Amino acid sequence: MVNQPEDEFVTAFRKKPAKAPRGLLPGRRVATTLVWATATVAAVTLGVTAAGAVVGNDRTDLAADQQPGPSVSAEPTEKSKPAAEDEKKDAPSEEPTKEQTQAAPPAAAPPAAAQPEPEKSAPASEAADEKDEDDKAKDSAPRKLTAQDKNALVDGKQYKLLSALGTCLDRGSDNGAVGTNVVSWVCTTGGNQTFTLREAGRDLYRLEEGGRCVGVTNASTEAGGNIAMLACNESMSQRWSLTEVGDGYRTLAAGHSRYCMDVEAGKSETGTNVRQWHCNSMRAQQWLLKAA
Repeated sequence: MVNQPEDEFVTAFRKKPAKAPRGLLPGRRVATTLVWATATVAAVTLGVTAAGAVVGNDRTDLAADQQPGPSVSAEPTEKSKPAAEDEKKDAPSEEPTKEQTQAAPPAAAPPAAAQPEPEKSAPASEAADEKDEDDKAKDSAPRKLTAQDKNALVDGKQYKLLSALGTCLDRGSDNGAVGTNVVSWVCTTGGNQTFTLREAGRDLYRLEEGGRCVGVTNASTEAGGNIAMLACNESMSQRWSLTEVGDGYRTLAAGHSRYCMDVEAGKSETGTNVRQWHCNSMRAQQWLLKAA
């Protein structure tokens, strides 16, 4: 084989190892590239994370802004007021014109609700008559002697007993002996028609004169029992309950029988007998005690 001369390049390569003409060696270039790639990825990741956080905050704020809040009526500003007034002026008036008012028929009034008819008041004369009747009924109704009435009757004072028939209670004589009958007689000024009023307890009274008292003979408990002048004692047949019946007149009921002192048969003749009878408030049983 013929030896050919070596190429100059080969000769030079043999003399000096191959060396990169510029920059780093191949191994260092790879390492540097990896480092820069890692740093770039890290930077990009941080950037993306920061951008995501900013976007999330913006969305939260936007959602909060979109939530309905308390309505606040905005007051019209000074600039808006004239505009509103101009709109009112420009708007057509809803009030009817004079021609419309004249042309439109009057609206029918709604039917009035039915009112209950007021009760007719009785005439004044009828009301006055009813009042008079009520007063008469009150006066005619029997009423127990009140404290004021008792003050009007003085214990130990002499009285004449005037019947509503126009006669007076009479004992026949001034001394009125025991057993003297008590009668109805024309009124006189004699002492035989005066009696002394004495309180006897239990709202009862005695009519006495000279040691004799007006009482029911034999303490009879029958209607029609006679009344006479009797010797005074503590018997209930000599005690009388006084009940006012109107106009100052009173009934006198015997304490033992509760029958009333009565002019027999309601006669007004002089000398008519006086007895006890069923209480009925008739004129024959009404007596006016008049101070002698």
